[in-house]
Amino acid sequence: MQHLSKKNRHSRNPALSLGLGPLVGGAFLWSAAMALAMGTSELYWLDSEINRYVPLVALYAFGGFCAFPISALIADKLSAGKMAQIRFSAVFVSLSVFTLGCTALFFAICFLYANDYFNVWHHGRHWPLNVTISGVSAVYQFLVMGARFFFPLGIVFLFVGSIWLARALR
Repeated sequence: MQHLSKKNRHSRNPALSLGLGPLVGGAFLWSAAMALAMGTSELYWLDSEINRYVPLVALYAFGGFCAFPISALIADKLSAGKMAQIRFSAVFVSLSVFTLGCTALFFAICFLYANDYFNVWHHGRHWPLNVTISGVSAVYQFLVMGARFFFPLGIVFLFVGSIWLARALR
């Protein structure tokens, strides 16, 4: 009879313990939650300017959709076989960081491409530097001005989503 070390006894399959169905379903739910958080807070902050409403809600929904699977994978790797509090913390931090990060990244892409931002000064030998600096400034602008749209419902959804995902990752 072979003795297993403590490390081998608690090692897990490297695949995600959540499964593909709940991962895709969770991505759609998280996307809907971020769209709802953005939509309700936009009605307060922007006084429901309809020309900005649909694209911004779609941007936040797409950021949430792309952030959920990444967050689930990272949280699963960080909290494999750990206590419930550690799983909750890993999910909470990864969901908040990757939701903000993905949405900020998509905002920067929209800022650079959709606004005809590539002017003459982006077409020289320094264009990678110019595009990088413009992208970083767009991400910063989103984090300063766009993160407020996740409040107040986004925090509630973050707690509920973190509890659900931490339980699902057992």
